[in-house]
Amino acid sequence: MKASIISTIVATLLAASNAAPVDTARQFQASITFYGAAGASFTQLFPTDDQIL
Repeated sequence: MKASIISTIVATLLAASNAAPVDTARQFQASITFYGAAGASFTQLFPTDDQIL
């Protein structure tokens, strides 16, 4: 009884870990907002993965 429960749990964990592959090509961006006079603002996104735009 104990072995069947353990094998069921292991099989479930293996199936769940292979269900959705992880996307390895992720691009992260940093958002910087510059604030000026009279409430003016400017927002710029900068890539953080050495990618040239």
